[in-house]
Amino acid sequence: MANFGGRPTFLGRVGRVIGPLATPRTFRLCLGSQKTYFSFEYLHGAVGDAQLEEWPATLEALRALAPRSRIWAVVKADAYGHGLAAAVRGFAEADGLALVEFDFALRLRELGWRKPVLLLEGAFEADDVVLARTHGFALTVHEAGQIEWLASLPPGPPIEVHLKMNTGMNRLGFAPDCCVAAAARLAGLPAVGA
Repeated sequence: MANFGGRPTFLGRVGRVIGPLATPRTFRLCLGSQKTYFSFEYLHGAVGDAQLEEWPATLEALRALAPRSRIWAVVKADAYGHGLAAAVRGFAEADGLALVEFDFALRLRELGWRKPVLLLEGAFEADDVVLARTHGFALTVHEAGQIEWLASLPPGPPIEVHLKMNTGMNRLGFAPDCCVAAAARLAGLPAVGA
């Protein structure tokens, strides 16, 4: 640990801090000598530049910082252009992978990924809920229609869901005053697991 701008910052063998970004809580972490752009949230939203072969060491460093936390890698947009095959190899020790696209989630399974997969925007249509159940994908639930699709499922294995609350970005999520009702509705559905 080091101190940069009055805040503790991890330096370690994985990288070096090269300067603050927009806020005192945001740092730019440079990993490796070549700059292959790969972003991850790290200590209050820092941005990291990493080479593919450094992804496992990055995960190891994050685990050291948050040993009781589950660490998921976000690999949307074909792992930010690096390819899902590289993501499966580089993030083999991650607790799960998260992305938006159902076709890429299916590709992860084809590539042998058996750990959890979270679809960050959830189902786009009722058939997606069936697809999620079939392949063991977790779904983000951010609007009432998605709850109704889950409610209409026939009996079968439960689907893990993550309830998303709109905290001010106004892109996705239930309004804060609607979250309790949405959570209660989800909790009462047989199709919904943990």
